[in-house]
Amino acid sequence: MLFRESSIGCDRFRAGEYYLEGSQIMLRSAFLLTILSLTTAIIPAQQPSVAVKEAFAPVYPPIAVAARVEGTVVVRVEIGPDGAVIKADATNGPEMLRISAVQVAKKWKYATDPAMNRVSAVRFIYELFSEDDPDETETVFLPPDAVMIKHRPMKATTVVSY
Repeated sequence: MLFRESSIGCDRFRAGEYYLEGSQIMLRSAFLLTILSLTTAIIPAQQPSVAVKEAFAPVYPPIAVAARVEGTVVVRVEIGPDGAVIKADATNGPEMLRISAVQVAKKWKYATDPAMNRVSAVRFIYELFSEDDPDETETVFLPPDAVMIKHRPMKATTVVSY
């Protein structure tokens, strides 16, 4: 329980069994405010999604299917006033999947905004079916800014040499 006690010339707050002087409280408050301001500077505010007008799905790269590479590629896109993608860069994800994701992200079209350029992120989720799955491929759009691409891997072959 926190309560206030009077003492000569300063306020003291008691928390548990020890006292904090007014200057200690000010110092700790300043420290906490500094940490809070640094945290908000490091963690950017969540920007609202930019409305997508046309979206395209990438092809699962055959080399990645053969190597059984799965994962999520996040592509940062810069959108011009006309809604076209000006620049696209993969920020993370498996290297084998990045080129495919960036190439198709450049084709996306967004709502126009003549006032300014905007930035958004697109997620491309690459997953493999089981080898016995009857479907070869499947694409699922996950609005507002994600696409899941599934592909059946090639069956493992055994090479026997004598």
